[in-house]
Amino acid sequence: MKLELGRDLTTTRDHWWWRPGWREGRRMATFHVTMERAEEIHALARAVAPVLDTLPEIGPVPLEGLHLTMNGVGFTDDVTEAQLSEISRRVFDGLADLPHGPLVCGSLLVELESVMVADAHAVWLDPLRALQRSVIDDVLGPREWGEFWPHVTLGYCTGEAPAADIVDALLPVLPTGPLVVEDPLVTLMELGRDRKVYEWEVLRQASIGD
Repeated sequence: MKLELGRDLTTTRDHWWWRPGWREGRRMATFHVTMERAEEIHALARAVAPVLDTLPEIGPVPLEGLHLTMNGVGFTDDVTEAQLSEISRRVFDGLADLPHGPLVCGSLLVELESVMVADAHAVWLDPLRALQRSVIDDVLGPREWGEFWPHVTLGYCTGEAPAADIVDALLPVLPTGPLVVEDPLVTLMELGRDRKVYEWEVLRQASIGD
């Protein structure tokens, strides 16, 4: 596995600023791929966490919070229960048609707001992204979707720190080969971020291809 520093990055910044639409107490319905049964990534997270704990302005993600962000549905005060139920049904019904295969990640990347497992790919990732976006657009109306950049964050920055120092600290725990995740889960959740950690309630969940 490669260890990389984001392009032209010298200093990190706090990840937990309030992004547009977010405020304390507000929740978002969203799709993630979550890692409850992914021991492969748990092992790497356990190796990385003590290193991040020694560094200023960064904190490790708890094992139960490991995820690959897919597609947001909308804030729960903007989406009706009927709309969310229809989106859930159609997306999870479509999982059986997706190809099967592991999630493979090729690099550990230090970026502006986080340390992440990047260069992530799987035969089902793009079809899953397309399925979710198509259903959400059909139920809620077309929207402008951003770039899809699959990754799993291992630690979030809480302020400014020299990014090169994070790279140097992580070198001793860098895996020798790519990370292969065999059993990630597709999860529809109600997500919050009030306590500078992502916390969620699972609304529905299934393995790829179920």
